Amino acid sequence: MTSLTTGRVEILDTLTQERQVSTESQSLPFNGFYWREGNASCDCNRFLYFMRAKGVDLGDDDDYPCAHGTPRFRVKVYSPDGTLLFDDTESADQPFQHPSG
Repeated sequence: MTSLTTGRVEILDTLTQERQVSTESQSLPFNGFYWREGNASCDCNRFLYFMRAKGVDLGDDDDYPCAHGTPRFRVKVYSPDGTLLFDDTESADQPFQHPSG
């Protein structure tokens, strides 16, 4: 049986300045990689996490475009013990951009 680790993610909508907090679980040790370079680094997936944190579940069939440029959603990711693992909310640095094509 796989155990889950849980961390906290603060998601910032840079367009509205609205923030949502989400508790997320991973089957691997909770770390910032998934949010920095994995699927959650892409704006389309961050949009889904943001909406779910607001209590709106859009399922997996959303039409929110990937922002291969300036992302709209930024995150702060905390480990289960509260250690900050990743923060792109205050940085001009862009998160990982998936290659197109």
